[in-house]
Amino acid sequence: SFMALIQIPYIVMSAFVYYYVPIYANGQGLGETESCMLIMISSLCSVYLSVGLTNYLSNKIKDKTIYLSSVITYIALVMFAFNMTVPMLVLALIMIGVANSFGTPSRVGYFTNSEEANAYGKNRAMGIYNFVDNIGESAGPMVLAGIVSTGFLGGMVKLVLAFAGMNGLFALSRLVSKKREKATMGI
Repeated sequence: SFMALIQIPYIVMSAFVYYYVPIYANGQGLGETESCMLIMISSLCSVYLSVGLTNYLSNKIKDKTIYLSSVITYIALVMFAFNMTVPMLVLALIMIGVANSFGTPSRVGYFTNSEEANAYGKNRAMGIYNFVDNIGESAGPMVLAGIVSTGFLGGMVKLVLAFAGMNGLFALSRLVSKKREKATMGI
């Protein structure tokens, strides 16, 4: 359920940076160089903040970082959808970069420490993780193309609500699983 309810939605939403930003930049009269610079804003935030934020947040809020990274990304995308300007795009890209900086390592860590990954073995589990990542990366541009063609604001809000609901289902499934585990242990 982690892959379907957390990983794929996050990867699909991350496709915004690599798929939609160049299209939007071109529509604003910006060239390839400027488009690449916009993408680099997000990437630089991810790289430079990764170790520090991942360590800090993993110690403070543990596995909840997987939800926090999604929420920050969702907020960034909806903010941009409401105010589609270049300055708002820059702010959204910074927020997405910050979310990716701790979100990606946290999701990998969560998955590799899960019972499912242990059942498959670490190497096979990471192969599955990478395969699902590729599915999300392939689906992302198609999903965003559908949003662009139907109206960016309405489409993005619906997509964020659907993906947030999926994240909520995963959180709920974890709570139910923990309660069952406690009940079987007699706690």
